[in-house]
Amino acid sequence: MKIEVRECEMIPKGYGIAYYCYDRLSAICYPIPINFLISLCYTVYLVLKRGITPRSREAELRKAYDRGFNAGRWSAMWEKL
Repeated sequence: MKIEVRECEMIPKGYGIAYYCYDRLSAICYPIPINFLISLCYTVYLVLKRGITPRSREAELRKAYDRGFNAGRWSAMWEKL
């Protein structure tokens, strides 16, 4: 019933994305009427258990990306000197 779809893979017919798994760069898919319920439950879990809203999670991922990008650029600049 649960299908993990990695990057560049097609979502099977009749399935929809319930949530994204950023750690593994994949989407977790369920059959279409169930994926909305799973998505709601996952969002409630994140808010209650971890205190993370979907927007704050995206903002934190963006900050982490920027920190890594800047660290890589800084490292590359120091290697040239």
